[in-house]
Amino acid sequence: MAAQDEPREWLASRDGRIVRVRTMDTLTDQPGEAVSELVPWNSPRAHRVLPPLCACGAPRLGGAQSCGSTACVARLWQAR
Repeated sequence: MAAQDEPREWLASRDGRIVRVRTMDTLTDQPGEAVSELVPWNSPRAHRVLPPLCACGAPRLGGAQSCGSTACVARLWQAR
């Protein structure tokens, strides 16, 4: 989703300030349930960080350079 396509949400506080917010789904202790919560736009929680991806498109394992599949590890060894 491009930045211009993201919904813009604003919250008016009691003192008259208007703050940009983002609605985030927060997991609860009940399986399969989530609660929507308003988070300030400039909060680190407001922007999801995607894990680094392997060349095949799968998430990398920890600080590794690949996802750990046999083909990806072999490709790394061949690149040496």
